[in-house]
Amino acid sequence: MARLNARRAALERHWLALIDCVRGIYHGRLGYAANFDQYQEVSFWDRLDVIGINAYFKLRDYLVPEGDRQALAFALDQGWRRVLGEIDAFRALWGLEQPLMFTEMGFTPRRNSTIETWADSGFGAVRRSLRSDPDDTELVVWREQPVDLEERTLAVAALEKVRRELAFPLDGILWWKLSSHAYHRKNESFLLLIGQEHEDPLLSVLRRFNDRTP
Repeated sequence: MARLNARRAALERHWLALIDCVRGIYHGRLGYAANFDQYQEVSFWDRLDVIGINAYFKLRDYLVPEGDRQALAFALDQGWRRVLGEIDAFRALWGLEQPLMFTEMGFTPRRNSTIETWADSGFGAVRRSLRSDPDDTELVVWREQPVDLEERTLAVAALEKVRRELAFPLDGILWWKLSSHAYHRKNESFLLLIGQEHEDPLLSVLRRFNDRTP
């Protein structure tokens, strides 16, 4: 424990010195991007202007019936309320008043992409339903899931709805990954195409984040 604390203190001194150095030559807003499972370990948020989180949060841990849009929308709404509530509690605990950005966020265009949001390969053991026993699971292979553009659209719509209802200070989203070239599908599982004749429905939802009205 003593060695871990010494390492943590050394790293903190490094980051604080780096922040001071950057502020000496750059006078805009300064932030840091922490992973979704590590933002609570960052000790220098109070020295920054923006809290950045790479937002690959697990929004649900159970399957919903195929085609049940209402059940999926409910699960995503509850998932974001939990996530934003945890972030708010963390900010309140440390007296952090800076706005927040999701410095990286994305979903694959496949069904069940909101379970292990970060995963585009491999597999997961997922509860069969909301009411099922935690041990009653089904093996889900992520790349074998069918294309489903609606799920990630509903996920972002749920975030937009919840952040407005909670007046959550989300300053913006950096989306992974935008491209105007369809051939990028070969190497990028999280691709969102722009500038196409038939527009992905997700784009209209993302545009709402430019609207600052309550």
